[in-house]
Amino acid sequence: MSAFIISTETMHRVVWALSHEAPDLFPGILPAASCTEMDRFGVELYALNAAAMSQRYHEPVETPDYHFRPLARPTLLEQYKALSCYLYQCAEGDVPKRPAFERMVDVAGRLARQIVGALPEYQRAPWDWPERAEAVS
Repeated sequence: MSAFIISTETMHRVVWALSHEAPDLFPGILPAASCTEMDRFGVELYALNAAAMSQRYHEPVETPDYHFRPLARPTLLEQYKALSCYLYQCAEGDVPKRPAFERMVDVAGRLARQIVGALPEYQRAPWDWPERAEAVS
């Protein structure tokens, strides 16, 4: 596996997802947070990304000078994909055992459930499967 520092565009979507979809998991980062607070949050997330890379490659890693740029609301799929990319890049060394990483995994699960729950196939699927008199082969 290789690791890299995610792009600022991806980080914008990650910050959005964590602040708007799961503010209860990240106290102090609320949908109404100022750009300065969002900047600080992004810097902290980049530090986690850098820690994973440093553990992977055994050398210091520099991160971008992050400044949150308000976006049009990314779709749930865009947020989920950005968060999935971020989590993958942070899955090195002890980073996956850190509380912030574990909270981000929870957010990814929430996003996935929202996405799947809105699919027509999910809506049409029965909630409970009736007993069958004959075995399915």
